[in-house]
Amino acid sequence: MDLNENIKAMLERSNEATVGSCYIVKCQDLTSKICDTLKPVDLQRSLVSDNEGTYSFELASSYLYLFHTQVAFLCLSLSFTQLEALKPICNPGFAYSAAVFQWIDGSGERHPFSMENWLADFCTPLGLHKFFDGPSSFLLDAYAYIFAMVPKRFDTLEEMQKITFNLHKMMPLDAPIEDMSEDDIRYVYAVKHQSFNTYRWGCCVASQAISYVVADEAMDWAAETQAQANDGLPVVLLSLYEKYTCLRFTELITHLEKGQIKRLKNLMLKFQAFGTVTPANLSRWHNVKQIYAHLLEVNDIPSNPRHQQQTEHPDRTPAGDRTGTQ
Repeated sequence: MDLNENIKAMLERSNEATVGSCYIVKCQDLTSKICDTLKPVDLQRSLVSDNEGTYSFELASSYLYLFHTQVAFLCLSLSFTQLEALKPICNPGFAYSAAVFQWIDGSGERHPFSMENWLADFCTPLGLHKFFDGPSSFLLDAYAYIFAMVPKRFDTLEEMQKITFNLHKMMPLDAPIEDMSEDDIRYVYAVKHQSFNTYRWGCCVASQAISYVVADEAMDWAAETQAQANDGLPVVLLSLYEKYTCLRFTELITHLEKGQIKRLKNLMLKFQAFGTVTPANLSRWHNVKQIYAHLLEVNDIPSNPRHQQQTEHPDRTPAGDRTGTQ
């Protein structure tokens, strides 16, 4: 992926036009609340179990994005060899989870831990809280950024579509597909290589997950993970930042007194004018613009600013919406 320089600047702490900042959270800092090991680790091996089985996964250094509108995203970097491991960890939209977690120390001994307590213990000292109050899980409204690697490039679009759909369903890549009739799914593919006559990557965009498959003959997992974190992750987070900022504004409007609404409205107008990104301004690459446009569409983001303005002035037509701000 290739983001325009002005978009990259929006996430640089030193830039005056920044809308937020990205911080790398080292693995040992993430796990210090649950792992009593004294030796710093780059990867923390763990297990998750549910009614279907027990699966291993690894936690690596991750990312924390903080935005000026007081929304934040903790992006946990997890890897596993069995895709089935993801569903008990994070199954977006499902309130109930039977998952049991254990971390593994250097000698191979297993130690149980609570995912909810771990996330609460990490986030609370930083002043971070769940977006929605109540007893629900931290992961109930999680957005899953999934990618897999294969050694061979793709001859057809159908190959990539099947794999990315299985990733979206958190099923093995070669599992048979029974039903692909979900309404909120969009597919985007790389341009066919003129010399090889093949495709390198494809992705499936949905309202609660984005799923990539990437072909790399060298199977360099570390390099691809870094590339996804640098280029792909910001695209998703910019869309989610807009979504949750809009939700936060809507919530605030319903609780503020009339005198306070004017100040909030000015903040909303500033957000619309300088804090949002249109697909046309995101990248020079058409398929990257498509991914971002689909993220906005499946999350119903374009309509939110208009709805907020009408909440305050239901009989007035807003001066502009997000598609005309940049």
